Amino acid sequence: MFRSNIKYFLFPLTIIIIVLFFISISIYSLVITSAQLQISADDCFAVYIDGCYIYNTTEITSNSPWDEMFTFTGTQITNCMTTCGQHVLAINYYDTEGNQTRVTYKLLINFDNGTSVVAYSDGNTSTKMMYDGNVFSTTNAQFFPTGWNTLGYNDSGWTETAYTCEAGGCTCDSIYDPVFAGATYGGMVPWMNYNSGCLVNTEGDSNLVRQYFTTPCAPVSITKTINTNYAVLGQTLTYCFNYYNHDTVSDTFNIWDTLPSVTTFVGCDSGCTTQASGSSTVVNWSITAASNTGGAVCCWVIASSYPFFQIYPEGMFAFAKDEELFAQKLGRR
Repeated sequence: MFRSNIKYFLFPLTIIIIVLFFISISIYSLVITSAQLQISADDCFAVYIDGCYIYNTTEITSNSPWDEMFTFTGTQITNCMTTCGQHVLAINYYDTEGNQTRVTYKLLINFDNGTSVVAYSDGNTSTKMMYDGNVFSTTNAQFFPTGWNTLGYNDSGWTETAYTCEAGGCTCDSIYDPVFAGATYGGMVPWMNYNSGCLVNTEGDSNLVRQYFTTPCAPVSITKTINTNYAVLGQTLTYCFNYYNHDTVSDTFNIWDTLPSVTTFVGCDSGCTTQASGSSTVVNWSITAASNTGGAVCCWVIASSYPFFQIYPEGMFAFAKDEELFAQKLGRR
């Protein structure tokens, strides 16, 4: 009875061999190596990136943090930026102690190609501010336009001027930066508010700020796919490469791929070339893509041999010389 069962298992293994091709999807992009947001407000603030919450000083119950600098780093920031391209830094800053209403901040993001993105509270043209009586007090809660802190919000009606002010002698909560060296700001990132007087008392005022910044996308992203992860010998497999040019200009680039040695090249589209690399074939396309356009190229191979020593433990599916040896390999003894 035992030998009869072994013969049953042997039969299908001698005629059907499953070939398994593992393939990963890779998207080539710039990587953020570090990120830091420094921010201080007189008196309090809440800050978001693309509507993603970072911090609100109302979490501090012991005092008004008007003279404190807050620093956020790493995933506190990067978790809020899931894509490349345009983003918005959104801040609600407000007064609670009957004095000036102002905010200073610096957002710095560094990438693995050596580039950086910086956003300052310098009232530049990428900054939009709103003051419309959105007053904070113990009896009058703040109110906000729906979605004001998200990227998709329409702020075309925000017409307040973002004035900038020097640190006013208070260096305890200022941000040093050589970009602002000189007589005006003395090497410190300026404070920003909606009042041209800068030090004018603005008791209870509350303001909203939206500052746009753009993180670079990789010039070209490439995604590799396969039509199946399993194939029998002799089956045709299709590998495709989807590409997209994120650059502002047309780019020319090459796509290379080394085909598995257990396959035989059949053909490709879009005018590829091939060359031998040991027992494998390298397929190559030269691509020209206009700005913000993409496409796909594909090639076809046949599963022509069994990757016996590459995927499975040695001898796992070795053809037994007799049923006794095969039973040992199956752990049946």
